[in-house]
Amino acid sequence: NSWFTLGITLFLEEATYVDEGTYTFIKETFVRHAQALKKLQADNGLFHTILDEDTSYVETSGTAAIAAGLLRGVRMGLLDESFKEVAERAVQGICDQIDADGTVRNVSAGTGMGMDREHYRNINIHPMAYGQALTLIALAEALQ
Repeated sequence: NSWFTLGITLFLEEATYVDEGTYTFIKETFVRHAQALKKLQADNGLFHTILDEDTSYVETSGTAAIAAGLLRGVRMGLLDESFKEVAERAVQGICDQIDADGTVRNVSAGTGMGMDREHYRNINIHPMAYGQALTLIALAEALQ
């Protein structure tokens, strides 16, 4: 979900070669996806590793990709301004996960494809390079 949220904005920005119908389909899919995410944000601004299960842990790198994608979507005119508030809450939640030494906390140790929810509940949490990178991308988007 998070990689799609960020990645589709990158794709749509560069996809000058797709026809109007394809572009519209992808854009509308992105908008519906963002609308669904909007309803699933935790009180602290982050998103749960299992999006629709508030007993699963909140995950920083996924939140960062979602925040960056929502901010890019607003900036590109794909999403309305209400999504900026969702993204800003996410950015605040992300900032709360950054230690004094710059380590980004609450990043899953990789999310391989699982066959059930239990798989995702049991993914370890470790500082990971992609967590740092996605956090930097989200913060850079927030500064624009």
